[in-house]
Amino acid sequence: MAKSAHQPFETWLLAGEPLTDDQAHALRDHLHDCADCQQLETAWNGVRQTFRVTPEVAPAPGFTARWQTRLAAQRLERQRRQAWTALILTFGVVAELILALGAQFLSVLRQPGQLLITWVYFVSRIVALSQATQSAWDTLTGVNIIFPIVGSFFLIGSLSFWSVLWVVVYKQLSARRIRS
Repeated sequence: MAKSAHQPFETWLLAGEPLTDDQAHALRDHLHDCADCQQLETAWNGVRQTFRVTPEVAPAPGFTARWQTRLAAQRLERQRRQAWTALILTFGVVAELILALGAQFLSVLRQPGQLLITWVYFVSRIVALSQATQSAWDTLTGVNIIFPIVGSFFLIGSLSFWSVLWVVVYKQLSARRIRS
């Protein structure tokens, strides 16, 4: 008989689920005619009987404790590996940064005068900017003392105008860079 002819019957035999009356009748008829399925039923019933009569084997004493100890050791080992991996990756990134910055630093050391001039220029620009900001603030707060309401509107209006102007110019410059 073909393998497909045995399929529903083999499934019914091995599944161990209750069958409908029609299925049970069809299985009995098939078992009456099919030697292969009879052999399968006999073997499967033998296996089930062996499971029923064989006593359950209890785990060896201390099994749970040994298993939990081994599990804890495996977790600890995994954490150690992860820590070492993270440490090695961190050292690798730091080494790359040191090499990159070292190359930049070496190029600066070749021209120390240029570095000094750049720093002096940078510091003088910061001082000039802070003085200009202080002067503008003194002017704006002076107006605020004389005309409290008008000064507040002037200050808020000026800040708004310069903010909008900055945003518009930034967008235009960004759009030009993207196009080019």
